[in-house]
Amino acid sequence: MLRNRMWFMHDGAPPHFSLAVRQFLNRKFANRWIGRGTQRPNHLWPARSPDLNPVDFFLWGQLNSLVYATPIQNEDLRNRIIDGCERIRNTPGIFERVRQSMERRVEACIMAAGGHFSAVTVMLLFFFLVTIFFFVIIFLFGYYCFSFVSFAITQTVL
Repeated sequence: MLRNRMWFMHDGAPPHFSLAVRQFLNRKFANRWIGRGTQRPNHLWPARSPDLNPVDFFLWGQLNSLVYATPIQNEDLRNRIIDGCERIRNTPGIFERVRQSMERRVEACIMAAGGHFSAVTVMLLFFFLVTIFFFVIIFLFGYYCFSFVSFAITQTVL
């Protein structure tokens, strides 16, 4: 059953934090829910953290732009939402890009020691990591070129 492999991300907002809600989550998802009030310390999740929730930082905005791309009649809204979900699901590589974005956001959160960070911070972190990657590549390329030239000179002299 899908629910046995699925994790639930609880936002922990005050209206959703009642004992009844947490008991329901414990019954339905056992140790597979993340959020404020979980019984597992490593599954805690800060309330009001949409920057770390893929549904908030990606899905709602993307779906909104697809559904409301052109003026809409109320009767057509349901069909547009279904069509928008299908288009998102069928976009090649989209979930991998969301996963990568989530990874960058988590790294930015860790660098901010759990404090607030902005999309600018995430992008700066991304460019910083890319820059380091290219410096490593350039260094390795230079090292191997130098080694090759040194080897060639040594062979020529001998």
